[in-house]
Amino acid sequence: MSRRMLPEQRRLQIIQTAMELLAEQRYEDVSLQQIIEAAGVSKGGFYHHFRSKDELMAAAARYLAEQFLGTVAGVLKREDLTAVEKLNELFRSVNQQKREESAMVMALMLRIYADGKNVLLEDQVFSESKQILLPILQSVVAEGVAEGSMAPSHPDDAAELFVDLFVMVQRDASERLMRALQSQDAAALDRLKHRYSLVEQLTENLFGLKPGVLRVAEVAAATIDAMAAAYVGRQ
Repeated sequence: MSRRMLPEQRRLQIIQTAMELLAEQRYEDVSLQQIIEAAGVSKGGFYHHFRSKDELMAAAARYLAEQFLGTVAGVLKREDLTAVEKLNELFRSVNQQKREESAMVMALMLRIYADGKNVLLEDQVFSESKQILLPILQSVVAEGVAEGSMAPSHPDDAAELFVDLFVMVQRDASERLMRALQSQDAAALDRLKHRYSLVEQLTENLFGLKPGVLRVAEVAAATIDAMAAAYVGRQ
């Protein structure tokens, strides 16, 4: 018999149980019944929170985003970092968390891109990313302008443009990564890493930073390698 929990606790337990199963097995190999049994809930209890396995995946994506947001909030509160250092630490810490959660992130990416494309889930994941990123970037850019390390002509517009660009790049890069892994195209992975070098240069120009102060490319390259390892581990 499952122990009594508040509805939100039960919902979170189902999400975490599904994430654990999906980190070890392919999406299509994990049945709803497996999730229900592992979570210790009834079928009715599951459907009280989620209408389908895809809806559960979307909730898992939101959960990961919330975890990343918690990491970001910790960086923003640090008083020992300049704005540029915070920007680099944001890239580093979020990507580190992606690498630590690489199995679950890969499960999500496989669900979006494995058989054609799940556009609805892709839209949901990346639209939420934009909503999370924009106020964070606006805060960091405002700090950079105040301390004189950043010099964008229009700070809020620069932050919004960066978020639009970054989400677009991430969306494109996620699909490119999956296609490269599926076709075992090492050259495509190298080209993908190079694209982040261009993103790094564009970001420095957009925020009026000195060339070479950001570490976007090296952090992204390490994450791409981790995602590739996670993909191989699931084959």
